[in-house]
Amino acid sequence: MAKAYKAKWIITSSNDGEQIYEDSALIVENGIITDIIPNDNVYGEVFEEVLDYKNAVITPGFINLCSKLQYTDVFKTKSKGFFSKIKRFIFEWHKFFSMLGVPIGTYSYHLADVEKEYKSFNKKDKISSFKNGLKQALLSGTTCIAEVCKEKFYFDILNKLPIKTFLFFELFSDSEKSSKNEYEKFKTLINNLQNKLSNSTYIGIYPHSLLTVHKKLWEYISNYARENDTLLMTELMESKDEYEWYYNNRPDLSYYNLFLGLKRLPPEKEYESCVEYLDSMGILNHNTIIKNGNYLTTKELRVLSERGVKICLSPKTNKKIFDKFQPKETVMEYFKENFGFCTGDLPENDYLSPLEEMYSFNLNLPTEELLKYITIYPAKILRVDNITGSLEKDKHADFNVFKLTKKQTYNDLREIKFPADVYIMGHRVVNKGEMD
Repeated sequence: MAKAYKAKWIITSSNDGEQIYEDSALIVENGIITDIIPNDNVYGEVFEEVLDYKNAVITPGFINLCSKLQYTDVFKTKSKGFFSKIKRFIFEWHKFFSMLGVPIGTYSYHLADVEKEYKSFNKKDKISSFKNGLKQALLSGTTCIAEVCKEKFYFDILNKLPIKTFLFFELFSDSEKSSKNEYEKFKTLINNLQNKLSNSTYIGIYPHSLLTVHKKLWEYISNYARENDTLLMTELMESKDEYEWYYNNRPDLSYYNLFLGLKRLPPEKEYESCVEYLDSMGILNHNTIIKNGNYLTTKELRVLSERGVKICLSPKTNKKIFDKFQPKETVMEYFKENFGFCTGDLPENDYLSPLEEMYSFNLNLPTEELLKYITIYPAKILRVDNITGSLEKDKHADFNVFKLTKKQTYNDLREIKFPADVYIMGHRVVNKGEMD
């Protein structure tokens, strides 16, 4: 039998049908949405369960377009034990010598600091950090997440959970030889995982950045993504350090390569811009997602838009770390419905909330249109809009419930911030603001 979830308002994020239902109930059967009907048509004897949230708003579950949950406990905890202390000591000195000459307080130094702390974790603490991040994501109403990582054991964790996951495997290289080795390792990994994928897990590629990926690996990745219709995400001109490295040959960020155990890669000077460089290898197409692109010019953004590239933004985080992000007018002009929001990781953020990132962008749109940028639009970018991203018949029952005060309406979501309840395929994973 079906279950009914009644509320004052239901926001569907549908592109075609009704946007807002008032005094209505979401009908769910076996984890699938079957209908939205008036509250007056809900009769207890017809349904297995009727849950009346009264003065509340039901929204689709949120989609975080890029996160690194494994970094959640960085700077908050340290692995204990003699060997962990030795490892931490070694990484501390390795960072010191690798980053010698790079000013403390720069983004380059910050990256090395984050990576040093993470590398000092033992496997148990890495998994604990990851699970803490996953918990915070769920508490923020996230029911679908694009996670970036290198370690396979995060796949093993996520693949058993109902949360929808796009796992982007991070790749690095500094030569033709390491490019070939990295690419072969990735192909072997993917082949081993294909038969293990649950119905909620998907796989993509994440070549880290221009700075940390050799041209040969970009070429391998470009061919693989086209041949296998695979989503690709990468960081591009997020920081001033990266801009200075590429266009002015300033070396600060390239020292980060040394800390990662890579050679320092020079920028590809024969190309007028970084976008032209990636475009020359066929990287830029409808399967590509660019993270932030804070220092891209309008000319470069136009090229990305013409190639069908999508963008994920974290304006709140970028304001804190870079004091810069692309103006909303520019993003709307070139990408309109082809962008969404991401949270990054907690060393660079306060909490993992796509809702907060969305509101910090200050788009002048009605609430029901705003929510599409953390629901149906990113669902389309990740190509899961056939099952999630909106509250429509035959889609998975992934939804959030926000409780309202007497004076509040669905337009007050920014003031509420966190949902009371979160459901994934009709199963409640957050109950009254706590993990169920």
